[in-house]
Amino acid sequence: MERNMKWYMTILNGNEPLDIFGWPLYLPLSIQREYNNLWTQERMEQVIEAVRKRNVALEINDLAHTPHAEFILMAKKAGIKFTFGSDTRDERSFRLDYCKAIANLCNLTEDDFFIPKRKPRK
Repeated sequence: MERNMKWYMTILNGNEPLDIFGWPLYLPLSIQREYNNLWTQERMEQVIEAVRKRNVALEINDLAHTPHAEFILMAKKAGIKFTFGSDTRDERSFRLDYCKAIANLCNLTEDDFFIPKRKPRK
């Protein structure tokens, strides 16, 4: 988990262009069964603070079912914006069932979502 957190912080504190932080709180299969123990309050706060400082949106991922409600509510309270994403490549593509359900559960409104800025045409 330490390696995972280090990677997250490398991405979030780096200088590569970034608008959306995808698959937040996702864990590799080898440690997923410890999800609730590994994603401590301190670690979630560290990710949220880095996302807030970087001013990027958080993806709610339909395939991975991440992040969970507690994290979304913490991020919402911090003023972070959200977006829906799906890596599904079958008949469920674009249904976004998890995204819509968790957004309703967390009372996300239109104002809670990231809207990309368009670049001016040349």
